Amino acid sequence: TYSRGWGHITTRQNLQFHHIPLAKAAEALFIMGRHHYGEAAWHGAGVPLPRAAMRLSFLLVGYNSAALIASSLRAIATQIAGTDHEILLVDNGDGSTAALVRRDFPQVRILPRRGNVGYGAGNNYLARHAQGDLLVIVNPDAVLLPGTVAGLEELAARRLDAAGFAGLMLNAQGRPSGENFLAPPTLGHLSAHMLGFYALWRRLVLVRRLDQERAVACTSGAFVAIRRAAWDRLGGFDESFFLYGEEMDLFRRMQAQRLILLRSPRLAVRHDTGSGGRHGLDRVRLLCRGTMHFARKHQSAPVAALTGVVLWAMVFSRLALRRGFRRPHD
Repeated sequence: TYSRGWGHITTRQNLQFHHIPLAKAAEALFIMGRHHYGEAAWHGAGVPLPRAAMRLSFLLVGYNSAALIASSLRAIATQIAGTDHEILLVDNGDGSTAALVRRDFPQVRILPRRGNVGYGAGNNYLARHAQGDLLVIVNPDAVLLPGTVAGLEELAARRLDAAGFAGLMLNAQGRPSGENFLAPPTLGHLSAHMLGFYALWRRLVLVRRLDQERAVACTSGAFVAIRRAAWDRLGGFDESFFLYGEEMDLFRRMQAQRLILLRSPRLAVRHDTGSGGRHGLDRVRLLCRGTMHFARKHQSAPVAALTGVVLWAMVFSRLALRRGFRRPHD
């Protein structure tokens, strides 16, 4: 029997009488027990972690991604046997991505196109039609490495205090990428980045934390899982962000509501950064636009203006360095 403001819960009949599904009751009892006895004592007593059935909803927003999405979907397909899941796709591009998926991956549920409404709006659209307890956002150019889905299920069942889950991001060569060291694009962070202080902090401190399961302020939007209850509480992505910045905004709002975003090295994703037909100056323009929208939303007007000055100084200095290193052909 456990009583702490919920009445006495003793039997299967009582659980049903109080209209609490048995799977949810297991999670509730675990949380209350951990709170009452302390996490270390609760785990040390050998109390098993709840393994309630959990439905995973994989959400993919495509944009001219036909050349990449097959690898992403195959990686998911090889890991979901025996899991309760669904895979949803919307094509924000020219329709070629949806055509390929419809032909080669009939298990994927394709929603009607609404034009290029943006990455955040596309994911919100998918989330409204998803039925899962855990919304797993996956870029079409992101490949989940073996064991990631199983690791995600285990992590979500064990860490009931966490609202979101992220993994180790790897580049095409299989090495940790810069996406593991993302930070909100505030004036302080951008200034430290421009002056080289952040690179030093990353090399001396952050790299050593990659093999640890720990809470993080933000992560790559190419792969992140959010509990449905937390997603609904946050209202999903802010659709005023078209591309870039929407995930930073979401994680900033998670922090404001003290919702935990947990990163685990057991979850590993290879990400082909910058695919989908957006390269070069077009990508830089969209990145700056998203960053400045974030600055105006979360900082005062004077600080946002200074953020813009630092941001454009970084952009022009990098472009100048790249051109300076180019050598004319003989």
